[in-house]
Formats: sequence, C-alpha cells, structure tokens
Amino acid sequence: MISPVHTLTSRSKMNIVRRLSTPTSPASLAERMGMTRQAIDKHLKELLLYGIVEKIWVTGSAKPRLEYKVTGLGASFYKKTDDLILEYRKEGLAEYNEKLKSFDIHLLNGDIDMAKYEQLKSSLKDEMSWFLEDH
Repeated sequence: MISPVHTLTSRSKMNIVRRLSTPTSPASLAERMGMTRQAIDKHLKELLLYGIVEKIWVTGSAKPRLEYKVTGLGASFYKKTDDLILEYRKEGLAEYNEKLKSFDIHLLNGDIDMAKYEQLKSSLKDEMSWFLEDH
C-alpha cells in the first residue's frame, strides 16, 4: 500500500494545490499546468479523498460549473510539509558541510592528495545535489 504522504507529495499534486488558493476549474488547471484534463481529474480525485481540496459549484450563469479549492486541512498539511522539507534540507546542507570539513582535514593531514580530495568533493556534490539546488 502506498502511503498518503507519498501520494500527496508528488510534484504534480503539490503544484495543483498551490494553484488552488482560489477556486479554479479542472479545465483551467489543465491548461495552466500543461497537463491533460484526465490527469488533473485523477489528481483531484485523490486530493478529495484525503480532504485536501473541496468541490465548489459556481452558479449564477446559465450553466453551473464545478471548481476546486484547497481546504483548511489541505493548507495546513502542505504548510507542515513545506516546513518539514525546509528543515530536512537545512540538516542535509549541514551534513554536506561537515563532510566537506572532514575532506579538508584529511587533505591538510596528508591522508589524501589533491586529486583524491577533488574526487571526494565531486562525488559528494553528486550524491547530495538535491540539498544544493535552489528550490
């Protein structure tokens, strides 16, 4: 079974929720996000299941239309998720810097040569690239 956190933190769902601070139609979401209407509907169905979004019927014109907006529960979930990711990223950057310091110490102590030092730094940068990217 896939966890709700895994389901709700997909890039697509997070992008959809960010666009639903004001009521928006699925067709408008699909157009703005460059996704198919079917893909948007699938994501919205899952977001409804977890109480992240709600349906709103807009009336007043000849044809009522369906729109979605993020719920208070959904806004709270994504705020906590953003905070958790930010804290995790800070911890990852701190770990990255500690490892770099360790490489510096090994270089200064003569335990490794400059070529090995550069290789270790490059490898670490590749392994921890997510923490170094602008998000």
